[in-house]
Amino acid sequence: MSEKLVHLIVKLTASTERGQRSWEQTALPDSYHTSFPNHVISIRQNSDPLISEPTGLRLTIQDIDGRMIESVSDEDLAQEWTESKLRMKRLFDVARESALGVERVLDDIMSQI
Repeated sequence: MSEKLVHLIVKLTASTERGQRSWEQTALPDSYHTSFPNHVISIRQNSDPLISEPTGLRLTIQDIDGRMIESVSDEDLAQEWTESKLRMKRLFDVARESALGVERVLDDIMSQI
C-alpha cells in the first residue's frame, strides 16, 4: 500500500470537512465523486445483493478519459493501516454529506421549527 493513498484519504477528508472540496452523487447508489482538472476520485459503498448490507468501501481514481488509475478498498488498506475502515468511513460520510447538502437541509429544517 502506498503511503500516498493514506495521505490522500486524510487530506480529502480534511478539505471536505473544511468546505474546500465538494462532492456529487454518481449514477450508482451510495457513490460520490469529486473532480480535479485531470482526475476524478470516487468513493462508494459496496453491498452484497444477497443480504442488502454494506460490505465495505472502495476509493477509485480515474483520469479524464475514464481509465482507472487506482482502486483500493478499506479491506485492502486494513492489512497495513489499522485505521483504514474508520478513515474510509469518515471520508464516505463527509462525501455523502457534501453531495446531498446535509448542512443546507438541516439549516432549512431548523429555520422552520
